[in-house]
Amino acid sequence: MHFSSSTNSHPTAGDLVAALPPSASVAKAGAAWWGYQQPAPARILIVDDDETVRKVSAIVMAQWGFDVDTADDGETGWKALCGSNYDLVITDNDMPRLTGLELIKRMRAVSSNLPCILVSGRPPEPEKILAEIIQPGAFLPKPFQPAELMAKAERLLLAKMESMLNEIRPSAPV
Repeated sequence: MHFSSSTNSHPTAGDLVAALPPSASVAKAGAAWWGYQQPAPARILIVDDDETVRKVSAIVMAQWGFDVDTADDGETGWKALCGSNYDLVITDNDMPRLTGLELIKRMRAVSSNLPCILVSGRPPEPEKILAEIIQPGAFLPKPFQPAELMAKAERLLLAKMESMLNEIRPSAPV
């Protein structure tokens, strides 16, 4: 993540909270649209071996109303995915034991519709190949701003919600 700070290269929780709009909550966006109380916020897994990036990303997502779990490498992230249901996975690519791209490939072997955001300083594959692997998903280059992460997460979660609604809507008579 990229934050401007003249005294510290790592963002503080105060820096992060100050950057967030107070009324934002995509985690509960569907509730008002459909006129009912959403039973639970969207669940997000953040996988990153960089403790600062992992914690700051978790704070950002929690401030926006998401239920967030974290993992410090790809293997730990895979174990979390096997033990819980998530609505979105945000993963760094360059990690020990299992890269983010390898984690996504494992996810795709089990569930092709779990949205993900792959974060990296450079794409691990050519853009076209990467897009095919991570769909539904997005690539987010480092460094990034919290608003960029939120915009990608919001887009993916809203697309997932729309897809789920399309599956349950009755077909129009022909």
